[in-house]
Amino acid sequence: MGNRIAILGAGQLAKYLVQSAKRLGFEPTVVASKPNEPACSENCQVIAGDWKPELFLEVFKTHDLVTFENEWISDSLLTLVRQHGFLGKLYPSSQATHQVRTKWDQKQFFLKQKYPTSRAIGGGEWMSNNKQNVEELLSSFKLGTVLKESEMAYDGKGVFFFEVGERYRLDAQIEKTRAFNQAWYVEEKIAFDRELALVFTRSRNKEFAHFPLVQFESEQGICTSVFVEGDNQGLMATLEKQAVEIARDLSETLDWYGTAAIEFFFDEKRGLLVNEFAPRVHNSAHFSLSASETSQFENHIRAIGGMRLGSCRTAPFAMMKNLIGMRESVRAVPPINIGPVQSFWYGKEEIRPGRKMGHVNAFGDLSERVKIENQVNQVVNDWQLSTMG
Repeated sequence: MGNRIAILGAGQLAKYLVQSAKRLGFEPTVVASKPNEPACSENCQVIAGDWKPELFLEVFKTHDLVTFENEWISDSLLTLVRQHGFLGKLYPSSQATHQVRTKWDQKQFFLKQKYPTSRAIGGGEWMSNNKQNVEELLSSFKLGTVLKESEMAYDGKGVFFFEVGERYRLDAQIEKTRAFNQAWYVEEKIAFDRELALVFTRSRNKEFAHFPLVQFESEQGICTSVFVEGDNQGLMATLEKQAVEIARDLSETLDWYGTAAIEFFFDEKRGLLVNEFAPRVHNSAHFSLSASETSQFENHIRAIGGMRLGSCRTAPFAMMKNLIGMRESVRAVPPINIGPVQSFWYGKEEIRPGRKMGHVNAFGDLSERVKIENQVNQVVNDWQLSTMG
C-alpha cells in the first residue's frame, strides 16, 4: 500500500491528523471548502473548493487512503465513488459509518445492541397513527423531553429541552423542524450526575486501544473542560470497564477501523447510559496531544494505515479546556501560556460566539491538580479578556 492519504475536511481535527500523518511518513492532502481553513496551513497538499463530483472522484483515484474529520459526506458523492470501485480506500468504511451516521441511527443501534440508554421515539413513529403508544411513552418521561435533530447537530445546535407540561412548546418546535425537512426524534431527559466520554481506536489488524474514561463539563451543549486521571480508581474504574465493554462490542459489530468516541451520562440511579457516538477523533481526547504517549490522532492514522497502535498511557492527571468565542470579534489572538499550560491554536481568522478557537492542555501529578486547574483557568480567562478589547 502507498503512503498518500487524503483527509476530507480541513478544520482543527484535520489539522492534527495531518501533523500525525506526516510524522508517520505519510503524504497527506486536505480537501477543504476554503483555502484558509485550519489544516491548510500545515505544509501539505491542499485541494480547496466546492466538493463537486469530479473533484471528489479524483481525490479517491489519486490517493491510497481516504479518511474524514466529520461524518457529513453526501450519499450521492459516496455512491459515485462506489460505482467507480474506489470506496474500499475509505476508512472508517462507509458500511460502518452508515449504520451510525445520524443520531437516530445511533439510538436505534444502541437499543438493538441492548446498551443502556435513554428511551426515545422516532419522528416517523411520532407522526404515525399509533398515537396511543406515543402518548403512553411520552407520559412516562417524568423529567421532561429532549427534541434532537438527527443530522448536522453538534455543540448544542439542533437540541431542544422541554419540561413536563410543555407539550405545546414541544409540538411547536416539531413543526418548525419539519418545516425545514429536518429528521428528528424525541427522547427522555436524563438527570445525570456526570458527563463522561471514552475515546478508543480499533485498527485494520483488529487491535483495540482506549484512553482513560474522562469526565467533561459543558455549557449549552458545548464541551468546555475535560478532566482525566491516567489510572482511574473506584467508581470511575468500574464505569471505565463498562464503557470499554460497550466500545469493544460496538467496534466489532460495526467492523470499525479508526478512532471514535462514545459519550455517556452517569446517573446514580440508572448507572452508565450511552448518549451519543462520534465516528471520528473527538474533542474529549485533545488532552492526548500533551498528556498521553500516543495521541488520538496518531492512533487514527496508525489504525487506518495498517500499523500497530501506540500506547494510550496517560499522565496521572490531565486537563483540557476549550477556547470558545464569547462574542463577535476580529481579534483572534492566541493565548499567553502560564506555567505548564500548553496552547493549541487552530488558526481561525475570526471569533464568533460558541466557536472553538483552540484549546489548552496541562498535566502533572494528582497532587498538583488544584494548581494545574488554576493555571489553566487563568490562561483561558486572560484570553477571553483579550478578545473583548
